[in-house]
Amino acid sequence: MDDRVRPASPDVRKLSFAFVAGVLATHAATDLLPAWGLVLLGLSALPPWRGRALWSATVLGLLIANLQGQRYLDERWPASRHGEQIDVVGHVVSLPERSRATGREGADVDLQTLRFEFAPLDPALPKRIRVSWYRTQAALRGGDCWKLTLRMRTPHGSSNPRAFDYEGWLYRRGVGAVATAREGTPCADKRGLPVLRARQAIVDRIDTWLGAHPGKAMTVALTVGDTAGFDDADWDAFRRTGTSHLVAISGFNIAILAGLAFLLVRWTWPASMWLALRLPAQKAAMVAAAIAGLLGYRTEPYDGAIAALYLRLGGTSNDPILLVVCFGLVLLFAWAYWRLAQSSQTDQAQPHALRRIVLVDLLAIAVTPGLPFLVTALAAVLLRARAAFLFALAQVLINLLLYWLLPLADLQQTRAEIPAWLDSLGLLLAMVALHGMAFGLGRMSAVEAEKRRWLQVMLAERMSAEQLQAEQMRYHERTLMARELHDVVGHHLTALNLQLQLSSALLKREDTPGAAAAVERARGSAAHLLADVREAVSQQRSSQRIDLSTALQALAEGVASTRIELDIAPAARDLSPRVAHALLRCVQEAVTNSVRHSRAGSISISLQVGPGPTLTDDQVLVSIDDDGLGSSSLRPGNGLQGMRERMNELGGGMQVQRSRPGFRIELHCPRTA
Repeated sequence: MDDRVRPASPDVRKLSFAFVAGVLATHAATDLLPAWGLVLLGLSALPPWRGRALWSATVLGLLIANLQGQRYLDERWPASRHGEQIDVVGHVVSLPERSRATGREGADVDLQTLRFEFAPLDPALPKRIRVSWYRTQAALRGGDCWKLTLRMRTPHGSSNPRAFDYEGWLYRRGVGAVATAREGTPCADKRGLPVLRARQAIVDRIDTWLGAHPGKAMTVALTVGDTAGFDDADWDAFRRTGTSHLVAISGFNIAILAGLAFLLVRWTWPASMWLALRLPAQKAAMVAAAIAGLLGYRTEPYDGAIAALYLRLGGTSNDPILLVVCFGLVLLFAWAYWRLAQSSQTDQAQPHALRRIVLVDLLAIAVTPGLPFLVTALAAVLLRARAAFLFALAQVLINLLLYWLLPLADLQQTRAEIPAWLDSLGLLLAMVALHGMAFGLGRMSAVEAEKRRWLQVMLAERMSAEQLQAEQMRYHERTLMARELHDVVGHHLTALNLQLQLSSALLKREDTPGAAAAVERARGSAAHLLADVREAVSQQRSSQRIDLSTALQALAEGVASTRIELDIAPAARDLSPRVAHALLRCVQEAVTNSVRHSRAGSISISLQVGPGPTLTDDQVLVSIDDDGLGSSSLRPGNGLQGMRERMNELGGGMQVQRSRPGFRIELHCPRTA
């Protein structure tokens, strides 16, 4: 066996950060590394040295990012062939964006301008081409096969500060060239793209039904995610009312799609026993809903507080510094949110929960206004109902304040066109709806957790009561056995003794000394046997106490959300049935209050017997102490009143020693009441 000390494995978190640093370094560079530079980086990670693991992770990030970037550049249309005209056969892989063609004398009703993405069949060409077809009457549909004559151009964007990054948008969509269509003819290839053809069929059916109705564009957007029908005036209206993001994410109706995926997996997953035993249906449904949501239509994020301040100071949205800072804040938010979410699963009151939630919310606001919805939902789980509601209300007000103090650049002009109260009212309604939904979902989760804690306590109480009932039944059986043993066996032994005495007298008349001595010994043995039976019966009757520790142990093991510590003195394990029953009920009530109302993390239960500072020799003392929220103003309810009445019936009493912080109750009564 190898006894050499092996170095510890590197921290996975450090390796992850090193890998991300390599990727970010590639994004911050103006050019990709040449091939010889990539080779040198790879060779530098081979020699063994102390920081090789972290350096290897950084090099891996650099290599992957450079290779991915080079792959995209290789697929781009070369600048040397800019303006070249070619004939291409392929498929329309997006829903065409249609607009009315305009000329020198205005709009031409019969002609239209089409913009769409085209996938050529020739593998030597870029995989996707962004095509614009001006002043055409072609009936082009998504999924159709066309032979087009295209004038090819290399993608490029504007370098104006704070302008839309058209080239970056094309890159994210995988478009390697832009082109203008000169002419085209349809071809007969109808294979592939069934989803796109189905979406196109829906759009055609809506167009047939609604025609020129003003609500057609909204219907198409909410149905299949095609927002090409909106003009600039529509988007301005959405921005002024604060609903532009709702229209943007309506692509596949992410919430509806995720909900349908959740329900489908939730009710079909248990059909397979093998799957249900390895992953609960609820968790599988949540994973399916998350995947369905991530498959929705991609949209551009909003500017967070950090980005808005950076842009106001003269920076641009593509600066590497802003990218690194925002990425770091996103990682920090994800870590902090995960820690808070993990603590919410412990079913215990978390210390300084409000303070931690506010810190996480500040991180969310700094990155993007979309993340605070998640914080609102988590606050509804960790905080009490009133505090969570006030937090959600504060979130709405903060969003309104940021909207006015740090507006988006494209809204500074349009916002002045409408009254301020109408602009704020639209945003207020949207924020109330979104944060209200998050608050409602969080409260539903909190109520479920509360019910789970309550059921645990109820189950623990039932188990402890069954333990006490079993102990009482054993006591009753011992008493019954002792009575029967005395009445039956004692009676027969007494009769045997009398018979032996009679036999001894008869034998004495016949003068048989040997027989008389034998009979005398028999009588003596019977007398000793009778004495032994009586002694055994007396011992059974003297053991008429009940051990309460078994029932309390069952109660402690049944409550999983709270740690319960037991301290039971050996002398306190011998109690009368009446005392044991009363003390168990009082302890059950105290534990229920600590778990349900005080949300205690730990409970200490002590059972002692006198003599003591305040106890006589025959008294028992029970103390229940928790570390929960306690009560600032103690008003005894039915539970505390019932505990006091039980102790008074036994000749004892109940006192509340401490009500905040935590809660401490002491019960005392005679041991043999």
